[in-house]
This record gives sequence, C-alpha cells and structure tokens, in this order.
Amino acid sequence: MAHTALVRSTIAAGTIARLDTARAAAAPGVLAVITYENAGRLHKARRNLVYPPPPPPLQDAKISYNGQYVAMVVAETGQQAAAAARLVEVSYDRDESR
Repeated sequence: MAHTALVRSTIAAGTIARLDTARAAAAPGVLAVITYENAGRLHKARRNLVYPPPPPPLQDAKISYNGQYVAMVVAETGQQAAAAARLVEVSYDRDESR
C-alpha cells in the first residue's frame, strides 16, 4: 500500500516559475513525486456537470485557482508523504490581471 500527500498552489492565478522536488524525492520512504513535468496526460471528461469544467490536475504550469494541485508525493506511509510534501519548493510568476 502507498500513501499520497498533495502540494497545493498558494496563489490564485499565474504560472509555476520553479518547481524543485529533489529534496522530497530523496526523503525516506518516498516512492515518487508527480508533477506536471512527469504526470501522464489526462483528457477532459465528455460530460461534465461543472461549467466551466476545471482543468485536469498536474497537466501544465498554469495556475487557475488557489489550492490547485501542483505536485503529489507518493510514499510508504502517510507521515512520510506529508513530510516530503513540505519539502517541495514552488515559486510562481503571479498573474496580477486577475
């Protein structure tokens, strides 16, 4: 069994300027760190009850809303995943027009 912890954006609009996952990936028990740089491509659902539909997670560097997922840490335990998620460093280019 593996456990995950999500890393969320701290801005409402912009792009990811830098995403450093090296320390998280090297943390004890970490199996993977998934970001837009290495995640598989997802397709939008044909039918969506939310309009406009939110973008699929972890697909590009664009930040569309506060709290958007920017990384996911997979580890052997929940505690290891949470601790490693705190090691992910993200810096942003803010979109001040929104």
